[in-house]
Amino acid sequence: MKTNVNLMSIKTYYDLRDVLSQQELRVYDAVRRYPGRTRRELEELTKIRQSSISGRANELVAEGVLDDRHGEAPCSITNRPAGRLYLAVVVAEVAA
Repeated sequence: MKTNVNLMSIKTYYDLRDVLSQQELRVYDAVRRYPGRTRRELEELTKIRQSSISGRANELVAEGVLDDRHGEAPCSITNRPAGRLYLAVVVAEVAA
């Protein structure tokens, strides 16, 4: 079986665009572009303030849009344990 990640990611983004705030969309897009990064790493990569990233990421995790995984490698900037953010979108499988 193959998955059509690009098509689903685009469709999901447009579906979420009508539901999420502008700041939530910016954080969602940052996690989409840089999956598995900590909030502090996303701040460094995107130049979005960490307080904005943290607040919106926490809301998106609570809504089930993002997945916050702990216990992985420490943050590359602070060298401290930190949650890493991933999209929590289920991708539909397409028959081969």
